[in-house]
Amino acid sequence: MIRRQALALLLALLTLAAVPACSGGGPELPDGGQLLSDAAETMRGVNTARFALDVQGTVNGIDLNGAQGQLTRQGAATGTVTLDQAGQLAELRFVLTGDTLYLQGPTGGFRELPASLASSVYDPSTILDARRGVPALFGGATDAVTEAREEVDGVDTYRVRATFPAEVLGRLVPGTIRDTSGQVWIGAQQPYLVQGRFPLPDGTATVRLSEFDAPVDIAPPS
Repeated sequence: MIRRQALALLLALLTLAAVPACSGGGPELPDGGQLLSDAAETMRGVNTARFALDVQGTVNGIDLNGAQGQLTRQGAATGTVTLDQAGQLAELRFVLTGDTLYLQGPTGGFRELPASLASSVYDPSTILDARRGVPALFGGATDAVTEAREEVDGVDTYRVRATFPAEVLGRLVPGTIRDTSGQVWIGAQQPYLVQGRFPLPDGTATVRLSEFDAPVDIAPPS
């Protein structure tokens, strides 16, 4: 009897060992659609942020290398844009406030131009706009899938792949002309957009956001 019980116990243990443990792959990743919904709601409440755009390739025939700076939900922005001009990188400073774009080249002072001209190179003013920016981008996304949990610039994030509508994405990433499958990294502790990466017809654009709601003072240059 004891031998039979021991044999039965041994067979049970072997059977359990052959079945993969449910917890072996780590905790389940959250639903991608819910992550985007939570991030859209959080981003609607953001008043200021720091942005950085890095472009690999050519955008709309413009050799835009990148841009960085600060912006507000009201559409004001300040920072720099880097262009590749005949193999030489040129950095332009800009201030966008109200209906006016102030632009300064490598030499000379600021020129005063209509704000609408910003879109011909890169216009960051819509990023925090609830109806035209990141909240609208996430609200219109489809086929969202959470791919992984990973760290970006020291922030714990979930990487989500989804298809984003061209009408909105084109305002945020220059060169987007059709619905695009891209990746976004959403904060795991607070669902901010930390990073987004999107393919372009002739390259790739990566956008990073940080310093949410930090004090920002954007005024016309003196």
